Amino acid sequence: METVRYIRQLMIMKTMSVRTYSLLLIQGFVMYVYVKPAVRFSQAVMYPLSPWGFPFILSNIYFLFLFLLEIIYYFSNVPFMQYANMYQIIRIGRKKWAAGHMVSIFFQSFLIMAVNFGFSVLWMGKNCQWGTEWGKALHTLALTNAQQYYGLLFHISYDSLQQYSPVELLGYTMLIGTLTISFLGLFMFMFSIVWSRTAAVVGAVVMTAGIYLVENIHPLLSQKAAMFFPACWLRTANIGVKVHGSSLMPPMSYILAALVIGLALMCGIIIWRVGKIEFQWQKEDEM
Repeated sequence: METVRYIRQLMIMKTMSVRTYSLLLIQGFVMYVYVKPAVRFSQAVMYPLSPWGFPFILSNIYFLFLFLLEIIYYFSNVPFMQYANMYQIIRIGRKKWAAGHMVSIFFQSFLIMAVNFGFSVLWMGKNCQWGTEWGKALHTLALTNAQQYYGLLFHISYDSLQQYSPVELLGYTMLIGTLTISFLGLFMFMFSIVWSRTAAVVGAVVMTAGIYLVENIHPLLSQKAAMFFPACWLRTANIGVKVHGSSLMPPMSYILAALVIGLALMCGIIIWRVGKIEFQWQKEDEM
């Protein structure tokens, strides 16, 4: 019970932190910039927007790069060895302390995805109309040059509209997004206790920069390259989409299996390592 109470308190503390508010403020503004052109299109053609555009926004390479840099900032206080945690380790032990932070990373990752989806709907305002279909607005954007005319900052893929139902694609996006952000957070946690905090940040930035390598490589090699860069897997609207007969992304089964196995391995390494290291406490680092 004490461990459960500690994890619950930790999640509340991290959710209500200045770091979380700062992250969501930045992400809310960026999402507004991306949604606004779609709202102008909706008002011009008088077609309501369905609330399922988030996977397409997240699949935009520039949005995704900013999104991941924000995530790196959010988890940059690894390995969570601020003085406030000293008593917690003494009270519950090293392994339970580490387990609590790992559970918190999963919770924070889901929260980030849920809030960003909420922002994408919120900024549509009265132009949003709920339903289980993609809607006329997204189909029109996918089939015409309206995306360029109205200055949309993301691409609506007609292949994705044909391949997935709205709920299905959003479900995959929320699941893969939560697991991928957790992967990044645990990657930074693991690197920080095996090497250093600087190594964790640098490694995460390199992983994030991989999305540009995959984007600019030859289409025939894109899928193979994407298999080694988990950051690319957040572009869920590209999964199953082919260019010149070649898939842009690894299959869904590979992505989910790789994430689960990778997360399990990192959790194991963290639990093993945290029992051996000598803690070096830091001053509070809220921002």
